[in-house]
Amino acid sequence: MFRSVYKNTFKILIRDKITLFWTIMFVVLLAIMFKMTFSTLDEIDKFETLPIAASKEVLQDEYFKLYLETIEKEKYIKLIMSDDNNANELFEKKKIAAYIKDEENIVVGKSTSRIKETIVKSLMDGYIQNKSLVMNILIENPNVNLDEILKFNTFIKDESQKSINIVSTYFYTLIGMQAIYSYLWGLKVMYMYEANLSTQGKRNTISPINKKKSILASIIAVWTISIITSLFCLGFISFILSVDIGNKLFGILLIILLGTFTGVSFGSFIAVSNKQNIEFKNGIGVGITMMWSFFAGMMSSYIKILIERYIPVFNKFNPVALITDGLYSLAINNAGIRFYENMIYLIIISVIFVFGTMFFVRGKKYESL
Repeated sequence: MFRSVYKNTFKILIRDKITLFWTIMFVVLLAIMFKMTFSTLDEIDKFETLPIAASKEVLQDEYFKLYLETIEKEKYIKLIMSDDNNANELFEKKKIAAYIKDEENIVVGKSTSRIKETIVKSLMDGYIQNKSLVMNILIENPNVNLDEILKFNTFIKDESQKSINIVSTYFYTLIGMQAIYSYLWGLKVMYMYEANLSTQGKRNTISPINKKKSILASIIAVWTISIITSLFCLGFISFILSVDIGNKLFGILLIILLGTFTGVSFGSFIAVSNKQNIEFKNGIGVGITMMWSFFAGMMSSYIKILIERYIPVFNKFNPVALITDGLYSLAINNAGIRFYENMIYLIIISVIFVFGTMFFVRGKKYESL
């Protein structure tokens, strides 16, 4: 019986064009719009190596030269040897962002942006502050090994983990929203078994079948459909739109499995928790899902940052934010503690919805059908 119910439910609901539109085509269209709208943000977000000229005199300082060469190796700057006359010519041709006459005398080009100017000054201030620190150390301990202190490569080297561009985070949120849109399938299933919700529900209630097994088989059937639609959308975003979602297949699959199950259980809970019509319940699902998506950063990535800073507990129970953060942590941390914390919270939310659904369904009796 289990296999028969699973198969029939799958066949019936996979033909539901309206639900398929909202769980696949709507998300695909949004993804295309995101790609067209936000594609330029990727270029804006990239750090650009700054061309900087330095006078021959300033480079005679062995330690200052070492400092500049070290930050050049880390691709913060591109160092060009010059003099005052040549520097003016380079400024006119916009070939350099700044010219270092000496440690404390930096000329910035008129066309250099404020951001680049700040970066240049910050890099130079870093050297001056460290030089001042070294001088104080030498005063207190003249016998200190100066070479050990001035190993700039030990503290300038960029050993940060892989970062992702700002565009990817919008797509991560979209994937999270799509997974939670599986609530539509959960809503459909409960309408098939609740006598007070639909005619089909009345037939299933009086039919001589094991209702628990039948509902379980149907839930697994719509969960399967949800997984298929999520994988389709994820594949479209990754392979067609060329958005980097990482290569941790196990982690990505785990997110899809838990995310879609959370969506299905959420839809089941909405269906049985109130006596409103299906249009009203659909509205509840859309409204809550879009609210979750908003606070997960779909409209602005800074919203999620603000929530994390001031109300961190809120997004711990926001499934869209958990999926988004899970994908993000996979991309930069290779499924670290943060990833598994997000998965645990998704499981907790799913369990809450499942027990909530059982509470409203358990022991229902009808005077007449």
